[in-house]
Amino acid sequence: MDRRMKKQILIGLLIAVMLLVLTGCGAKDTHGIPENGETNPTAAGGKEDTGKEDTGKADAGEADDSDADDVEDNNVEDNDVAYKLPAGASSEYELYKTVLAYLNNGFHSDDLKTVCDPVLTMVFFSKWEEKEDKIFTLGMQYDEACDLIARLSAKAAQMDAPYDEYGELEEDLIDFDAFEEEFPEGMRGQIEQNRRDFENFIVDIFYMESDFFHDGENPFYTDPTEWEVKQEGEYEVKEYHSNDWCDDLYDTFPKVYEVSLGTYIDYEATEMWFYYTQIDGRYYMLSFGYAVSGIGG
Repeated sequence: MDRRMKKQILIGLLIAVMLLVLTGCGAKDTHGIPENGETNPTAAGGKEDTGKEDTGKADAGEADDSDADDVEDNNVEDNDVAYKLPAGASSEYELYKTVLAYLNNGFHSDDLKTVCDPVLTMVFFSKWEEKEDKIFTLGMQYDEACDLIARLSAKAAQMDAPYDEYGELEEDLIDFDAFEEEFPEGMRGQIEQNRRDFENFIVDIFYMESDFFHDGENPFYTDPTEWEVKQEGEYEVKEYHSNDWCDDLYDTFPKVYEVSLGTYIDYEATEMWFYYTQIDGRYYMLSFGYAVSGIGG
């Protein structure tokens, strides 16, 4: 995944888009830079440019105070303390209803905070690359990678980050060496050989937490504000896999599934879905995705 895609994904969880319209009906590619009508993965709302305990909630979108506390206390301050995911959903269908509640109730970020985690999503996309040398969580299981990302995020939060007058990071003033020491020694060579990609990866860490959720923004950038909530088993779900990406995504990250949310037809067709995974019996949304194509041929 290149720098431009990662910034789309992770600034604004990750995203207003460059929607390019095909002149004919477009085929769906579930990942990649949105060029020539390809897809654009997003997550929990966006802006222009990129769990483990039973909650006991029966209805989608509900969150009690203890769940909120779990979300607030996610950063790892000690290398020996494992990163803790938010509560998650107790079933695929509860997750589905929670996501639909977010979409149908005005895109309020609080509706997703117990089922959608920036660190887990960052790990997911860090492994979604064509070449191993661009994966800075290479060989790490998802939980090890979550620990690493959380430590990097905590370190970024402690820095007096340099921003320019437009609110953009002045990347040349960041102490990237301070982040390198968090990585295993076996990865130091890869970091030095791919220094610019590594620095881009660290810049994404700075943006990850602050821009994860944005209220009131349709993640598909379509006109409708209401989606049909189907009964369990009536919506399409499939396991995600593509030979285009490095095997590290499939070897070290839990299985990823894609839930269809239908196609909106206007002067163009917008196919909509979301990605999720299951960890320790809990269900987590990872990102929204969509593909835009022209109508007719």
